[in-house]
Amino acid sequence: MKQVITKSVSLCDRRMKIDAWDVLQRELEPAMRAGDHEFISVSADDVISRNKRAFLSAE
Repeated sequence: MKQVITKSVSLCDRRMKIDAWDVLQRELEPAMRAGDHEFISVSADDVISRNKRAFLSAE
């Protein structure tokens, strides 16, 4: 019986991972298909500043 439960949990875990991958793939697909002209260059400092502002405004 323990082996059946283990296999069931393993299959459930596998299904969850596949579902998560499918969600991630759908979310990233538009960016992967976008042309270079649709992106802007930002520096690390730009990203850090933006994240600090977002963090401070969430408090």
